[in-house]
Amino acid sequence: MQSLLYIFEINIICFIVLLFIFNYYNYKTIKRSTRERIFNHILLLSIGLCFFGFCLEFLNGKMFNLNHLILEIMNSLYYLSMTMIGYKWLNYVYICTFKEDLQTKVKRLLQIPILILMFLILTNHFNHFLFVIDSNNLYHRGMGIYIHWIISWFYIVLATIMSLYVTIHTKANFKKKRSYLISIL
Repeated sequence: MQSLLYIFEINIICFIVLLFIFNYYNYKTIKRSTRERIFNHILLLSIGLCFFGFCLEFLNGKMFNLNHLILEIMNSLYYLSMTMIGYKWLNYVYICTFKEDLQTKVKRLLQIPILILMFLILTNHFNHFLFVIDSNNLYHRGMGIYIHWIISWFYIVLATIMSLYVTIHTKANFKKKRSYLISIL
């Protein structure tokens, strides 16, 4: 019970804080640049991640009709939103660093790991490669969880390396400070 209360508090607090940030940010900005839209996507995906995390903890082990299906869908959305946050963060860092959007060819190349993850999520019900929900409606990681982690961390590490590279190789102090701050976030 205590751990459920802890998970509830953490996810609800995170959910509320992110909603306040989202509302404040949308209230303050009038025009919508690509950078602002991507930032909104990151906020919305993070809000979804908090919601899915809360639902997963709350429903884990509960026995009622359709709970098994709900847990599978929520886990799939949780996995996908976690990876999409990393992908959107990479886009955001690129735009903040280079003041332009990624080229279409590069975007398509960077979307390949997401497509692989989507395939793994869609086939997970049959092979339980990423996760399994057992007969007691309890979540268990599958052998493919490492692939999910690698794909998710790939985007974050790539964004950090890109920011550090710009920090090291730029002469302008303002751009250097901004890139360094982005790399440590």
